[in-house]
Amino acid sequence: DTGRPMTASLLTPEALAMIGASESGSVDIIARDFQRWAAAAGDLNPLYFDADFARAHGHPDVLMPPLFLSTRLMSVSDPAKLRPDGIPNSMDHAMPLPPRRMAGSEEWNFHAPAYAGDVIHWRRELVDLEEKAGRSGPFVAITWVTTYRRLPEELVAVNINSLLALPLQAGG
Repeated sequence: DTGRPMTASLLTPEALAMIGASESGSVDIIARDFQRWAAAAGDLNPLYFDADFARAHGHPDVLMPPLFLSTRLMSVSDPAKLRPDGIPNSMDHAMPLPPRRMAGSEEWNFHAPAYAGDVIHWRRELVDLEEKAGRSGPFVAITWVTTYRRLPEELVAVNINSLLALPLQAGG
C-alpha cells in the first residue's frame, strides 16, 4: 500500500460480471512435440524419450513433461492473435479493464502424468478480479484457474495464474 488515496475504480460492473466466465478445449499430447520442447529446455529425462525406460519404471509409454501443458493451451501460430504486449489473445482481451498486461503469479499442482497419445481436456475459468494499489499506482489482478483432465474425468493438473491489468500511464 502506497498510502495514496485510490482514484476512480478500475473495476467496472461489466468487468466484475465476467467472473465465472470460462473457455475450454482439448489438446492432443504428441510425443514428438513434447520431446522437442524438453530437448529445447535441456530436460533430457529418459522418461520423456525412451518408451522402454518409461515402461521399466511403471509407465505405459513416454511421459509428457508436466509443464508442457502450458505450451499446449497457449500455443500461438498466428502473430495477429497476439496482443500488443505479446500475450496471446484469450477471454481477457475484451474485458473492460486497463489495457496493459503483465505476468502476476503462477502456481501448478500436478495430480497424474500424461502420456503420448492422451487427449487432455482443459477448462479455464475467471475466478477473481481484485483492484490493488502498487508503487506505480492502481492495477487489477486477474486470476484464472485452469483444470486439465484426461477422459473420462481424471484430473491431471490445476494451474492458478494471475495477470495484472495496468493503465497505460503509471499512476493513472
